[in-house]
Amino acid sequence: MESAGAVRVANMDYTITRHDWVDSTNTVALERGRAGAAEGTVILAEGQRKGRGRAGRVWESPYGKNLYCSIILRPVRPLGPLAAYQSLPLVMGLAVAEAISEHTPQCVDDRAVQVKWPNDVRISGKKVAGILMESVVQPDQKTMIVIGLGVNVNAVDTDFSPPVRSIATSLAIVRGHPLDRDALLAELLRHVAAAYATYCAGGFGDLRARYQQRHLLQGRQVVVRDGGGECHGTVTGIHETGALLLQTADQLCAITSGDVVRW
Repeated sequence: MESAGAVRVANMDYTITRHDWVDSTNTVALERGRAGAAEGTVILAEGQRKGRGRAGRVWESPYGKNLYCSIILRPVRPLGPLAAYQSLPLVMGLAVAEAISEHTPQCVDDRAVQVKWPNDVRISGKKVAGILMESVVQPDQKTMIVIGLGVNVNAVDTDFSPPVRSIATSLAIVRGHPLDRDALLAELLRHVAAAYATYCAGGFGDLRARYQQRHLLQGRQVVVRDGGGECHGTVTGIHETGALLLQTADQLCAITSGDVVRW
């Protein structure tokens, strides 16, 4: 079953399409985007059969508990090739973290809502939300970007598999009772619209200081793993491109991709 509605939030016109079950909200959004769906199209689902996270991971999606949505963006400011958008997932992670912090101030100390590079949102170290960005250069050479947001809102421990249970949490677990998912969605969309407008106007540089204030890894010794092996060092900050700045034993490295596996 599918239903749709339009709403203007901040400076973005959103068209929200609600689904019961989908394989993945990103998959549906990519299909709609290729067919011409406008910027601000939101695919929202109660459950995902094949929810996807970064690096091909599964995003566990219990039915009727959390927020699973994907947003189509069509940047009009020419930022160059797709690589120029590598900082956008960080912007979205920041927007989600700020929305959670503002919407649930009674939930946790504001400083406990943090972002683990590049865009995992965590509360007291446990993952509460993730972002998956997928980009397509269309035949007209314009870029379409799909931002997938997964937020654990009302899940309880038993909704997660045992491996995930030890590293994930939900807002309801932290706060002690369920939250209104639609109210949180409105807050998320407001923060996404505001952060996206700032990004399109001036790039990541205008948001970097706010990101670094919430960066879980700042100053920590970490291990970053990518296809080429592992890199050990101390996180010194975030580059204006969104790269992770890592001081190794002999040089300062800018890490553009990979996973921080120990911190």
